[in-house]
Amino acid sequence: MAPNYSKILSKNHALAGASVLAAVWYLTYLKKCKKRIKIRQKENQSCRRRSKILNIGKVRDKGKSSCGQIVSGAVGAIVQNCRSGWASKECGLFLLIAASLISRSMCDLWLIDSGTKIESAIISKNKQLFKKRLLVFFLAMPVVSVVNNVLKYSIGALKINLRTNMTKRLYDEYLKNYTYYRMSNLDNRISNADQLLTTDVDKFCEGGG
Repeated sequence: MAPNYSKILSKNHALAGASVLAAVWYLTYLKKCKKRIKIRQKENQSCRRRSKILNIGKVRDKGKSSCGQIVSGAVGAIVQNCRSGWASKECGLFLLIAASLISRSMCDLWLIDSGTKIESAIISKNKQLFKKRLLVFFLAMPVVSVVNNVLKYSIGALKINLRTNMTKRLYDEYLKNYTYYRMSNLDNRISNADQLLTTDVDKFCEGGG
């Protein structure tokens, strides 16, 4: 004969089981909340340490500040320290890059238009029009190549100038007032400072360019 579970289980047993399940769920929820609070505290501490190291200054709203704002502020401070002024070579290269990008966009639009015109001449079977448009297309190729090469040259020159200015600035700060001694012997927060001043500056300039 099959057992009758309704006789074994009573209302008190059901309430006790439900209370145990509720207590277990509440304890797990408290653990998750504590883990989230610890993670947020660690993120806030790391962001504050980065802001102190990079000399960004005091953040007005510490609770609402994020690491993205700190990084953007640090990049802006680095670029501001590396530029030599509005009449410098870097500003001229910036303007040259902007003009080259505009010229290349116009060249791309012209190439698309010229290609469609050549295709229409082929479809209409007009040999004279096809030769004329093809000749214009070939004559415009040197201009397009000059624009592309000027853009590549200006980007490369800007990378070199930024790297030179940044390296000089960082080494001046690194060698001033025994900073290198304090960083290597007294303060262990920044390791391999010499490597950071060489490889990481190069990577930053390559990525920025």
